[in-house]
Amino acid sequence: MTLQTPIGQISIYLDNEPIPFKIKQLPLNKEHISDINGRYSLTVEFENDSLTHSLKCMFDNYPTEEIKNSKESGEDFESLSFYYGKLKLTLGAEGENFNSGKFDYTISYLKNGLQYDINPKTASKSFLFGVAWIVNSNEKNEVQTWYAADPSLM
Repeated sequence: MTLQTPIGQISIYLDNEPIPFKIKQLPLNKEHISDINGRYSLTVEFENDSLTHSLKCMFDNYPTEEIKNSKESGEDFESLSFYYGKLKLTLGAEGENFNSGKFDYTISYLKNGLQYDINPKTASKSFLFGVAWIVNSNEKNEVQTWYAADPSLM
């Protein structure tokens, strides 16, 4: 299963094995995200087995020379944005990239995506990734992908 985006396919892997996930197209006509061209939530149901796992949301066959990326974090939110010409795409995940004690998992940045680092004490739950893009981004509207990919705003 994959999500097709303007800069490539996104897949989700549990311990480097592709897994199925739910794809939900989200509304585009909200106040702070009026220029967004695509917005999705990707959900994985996880059952705790008391082991350590990595849950990766990432681009397959990522063309590193043509696409630049940038980390964009906020409170309880980690995101990685990708730039290709005027296109900006953001992947988002709820959590922190350090152990703040607020979450029972952490988030790591990959060159082509984001990863939930699941530990043996992580509770069974749904893990959510946000995906949003603007085809014609500029200085005034590029922040919209950050809002649109935030799982807490879905």
